[in-house]
Amino acid sequence: MIAALTLLKTHYRIGHLWSQHRQHVRSLELIPLDMIVYARSWFEPAFEYSGNVAFFVPLGLLLAVLLGGRKHPVRAATLMGFAVSLVIEATQFALAIGRTDIDDLWCNTLGAFLGAWLATKAGTRWQPVWVWFAILLEAVFAVVVAVFGRFGAAA
Repeated sequence: MIAALTLLKTHYRIGHLWSQHRQHVRSLELIPLDMIVYARSWFEPAFEYSGNVAFFVPLGLLLAVLLGGRKHPVRAATLMGFAVSLVIEATQFALAIGRTDIDDLWCNTLGAFLGAWLATKAGTRWQPVWVWFAILLEAVFAVVVAVFGRFGAAA
């Protein structure tokens, strides 16, 4: 799901939320929290920041489950979330498929941390729930794209 939403976003459209032709850009945004200053409404930064945090919570949950036997699973999952986000942001810049933004990096990392922290605090009995939660999110995304999305080249 993370790869589809970040690296394949030039290949599909989801209603008015996601437009293919707006994804063919190369932009490097290095000023933290700049959207708060330049946004046209309060909703834009709230949606962007909370969405980027929530986007990586399932990854943090799953990584914490996988790394549960390690000494510091939350730290390891957070660092892995950071690394995944950094690779995505660099790839988006290199391939001109979106805006490379420092805010995405810290929000994604925070999401991975929150997911890992939650999984660790909830304990091992909740691990099957986190795995099924991730599977459910994948299914929801697939349905949203199938029902509301249009595939193909940007118009």
